[in-house]
Amino acid sequence: MYEIFPEAMYATGTDVLKAALAKIQARQDLSQVPVLIETLEYYGGSARRSIVDVLQQLTGQDIATSPNKWMEWLGRNLSDYSPPEDYTNWKIGLLSVIDPCYADFLRDSKETSRIDLTEVVFGGQPPDGIPDLRNPDVVTAEEATYLNLDDRVFGVSINGESRAYPLRIINAHELANDALGGEPI
Repeated sequence: MYEIFPEAMYATGTDVLKAALAKIQARQDLSQVPVLIETLEYYGGSARRSIVDVLQQLTGQDIATSPNKWMEWLGRNLSDYSPPEDYTNWKIGLLSVIDPCYADFLRDSKETSRIDLTEVVFGGQPPDGIPDLRNPDVVTAEEATYLNLDDRVFGVSINGESRAYPLRIINAHELANDALGGEPI
């Protein structure tokens, strides 16, 4: 997995990547499936196509080069493709290339977290790069003319007070801090 990323990523040619993929394929190393899927996000062109070719051969799946589709598939099939032993350290190194803060976030995750690190992916923003929604303005349903009839909402009711948070607004912030029914949420 270290040969796939970061070494191959920084190599001037694709020889390192090709050699690593050939080794994985020859060994039929299913533990590398999560690693290969994770690295799809960072490779393009023929390198990505080569990774997908190995993934398809190892898994028997005919999934396109979309990292998201492969991640969704892995989420449903992870029990058949456990990552290699040093995956946690590799994953910390991978995300730390993007932002060193990830090392602090994930350092003790193997021992303390109930979150599967194969599900932790870079979302395109650094930590705290998206501002949360704090104490949003509240309007009545009639005043919410910006909503479409088919918009989805998160409905919350606490201590007799109810509120609907539109999904497309929450998506932009990823998090809302509010108070409802006298309770902080």
